[in-house]
Amino acid sequence: MNRSYCYTLLLVLCTIFPLVSCKKDQTLKADITLIDDEDDEPISGAKVVYEHTNGNSSDIIKEEVGTTDEDGKFHFERKIAQADGNNKLRVFADGYENVYTNGVQYDITPGFNNTIEKQVYPSYHFCFSLKNAACFNETDSIWVSDIYMFQPYPKLFTGCVDTTLYFLDRPFTEWNYLKQKTLTFTVKRNGVVTTTQQQVNLIFNQITPINIVL
Repeated sequence: MNRSYCYTLLLVLCTIFPLVSCKKDQTLKADITLIDDEDDEPISGAKVVYEHTNGNSSDIIKEEVGTTDEDGKFHFERKIAQADGNNKLRVFADGYENVYTNGVQYDITPGFNNTIEKQVYPSYHFCFSLKNAACFNETDSIWVSDIYMFQPYPKLFTGCVDTTLYFLDRPFTEWNYLKQKTLTFTVKRNGVVTTTQQQVNLIFNQITPINIVL
């Protein structure tokens, strides 16, 4: 065997074997579980969507692939293209999403054991209205704390206010992770200042009206 032939054979082997040994496992498997954080119960019937990108495109491809079972579990398995990336399962459960989120996200990687359990809080939605029924005049002031989850300062209402707060053109104000909400009211009428609190029980998977009359 001459030297030239040996050199050519060596080049061929060095080209083929790295490709074979470095080939990635493109089987995507996932076992996910969704649990209610409030009572540790499984969340069944939640819609599961598979999302990924393909090739050089940044467009997200979405495919509905099933729902969680009575134990809050879902098994996902398929062969994917080597160009597929940003693989994730996104789970949508009624009552467990607020208006600012896009489901519960599970990031998954081909060739790995993607066994993931997530506990999620139920979201209690409500709308808020306020009426100053004992109004003295336009100098009245009412400060309300904790309407919103992130409210650094009390919200001020003046005069003989009678209003409903809106969000996205509908009487929906905010959401809460706890089923009980406490609001604090500071009222100034004719120079007299009083402070009261009111606790409200919220209803899961409904928009609970909070109608305050002072």
